[in-house]
Amino acid sequence: MTLTLADLRASVKALQAPPQPGPAIIEPTRNPKFPQVPAPAHSPVPPVVPPAHQQVSLSETLPDPAGVREVERMAVPRPVRPAGSRWVPEPGERVWLVQGCSSGVGTSVVALALADGFGQGVRLLETCPVGVSACAAAPSAGLGADSGWVRGQRGPLLVEHQERHLAAVGELPVPLPNRMAVSVVDSSWDFETLLAADCWLGEIARLSGCVVLVARASVPGLRRLEACLSLAGVNRCVVALVGVNAKRWPRPVEQALGYTTRQARDMGRIVTFPVDATLAVAGITQDLLPGPVCGAAGQLINLLKGGI
Repeated sequence: MTLTLADLRASVKALQAPPQPGPAIIEPTRNPKFPQVPAPAHSPVPPVVPPAHQQVSLSETLPDPAGVREVERMAVPRPVRPAGSRWVPEPGERVWLVQGCSSGVGTSVVALALADGFGQGVRLLETCPVGVSACAAAPSAGLGADSGWVRGQRGPLLVEHQERHLAAVGELPVPLPNRMAVSVVDSSWDFETLLAADCWLGEIARLSGCVVLVARASVPGLRRLEACLSLAGVNRCVVALVGVNAKRWPRPVEQALGYTTRQARDMGRIVTFPVDATLAVAGITQDLLPGPVCGAAGQLINLLKGGI
């Protein structure tokens, strides 16, 4: 395409001409009834600084200070005797340890039957935590709490059980001083742990002249009994076997008898305690124990009094 001189002149003239005005901008009509409010100036947001850590009591944070103070007061544990202290029985007081080979075998029933059968001047010390106590309902009259023990009367028998939960056997408070002829100690703590424990109950397990071991007449029960007899020594143990008489044992139970358990049987140190259906359902109550259970306890008492 060839440009002529006239085309060049027209292009230069167009470049030198002033710009043409664009379309007019129409501003919106402002209503005098609604004056325009200027937008607020944006101020910088101050940084969030976390407050310093400080200890605040419950009464400052909850809406009911009076109720909180009552809860805080109740949460303070009662003073108990120092855990792990040594217990020295009264002069002439005999201490019988009833030790369960495992939990749930009827240790408390055997211990209560023994304590009931001894007669006057006897107390029962239940050492398990309060949450698993089996003798809490045994007394017919309450005598209050003292130094971590809850006391009650069951005819001539004094029953004492734990007032609080225990995380370990070392937290067990020392028994209260009392002039009793016999103290029956009910223990369901693990026997191996108890023998190594540095507390008054561990000393009884190690040094007591006689330990009543409670086990079930079953294959697992006899295995646990064999282990506990081996640890304690058969010469200072009497066995309360809960279940049917040995003459009616199934063959697997008979075959589960270990060497030490056979020794105890041959020495006449095993007494069979029958399983009572009422006790299995209702547990220990204020009522008297069934006659067959008391009869078995009488045999056990004769062994203990005879020096086995």
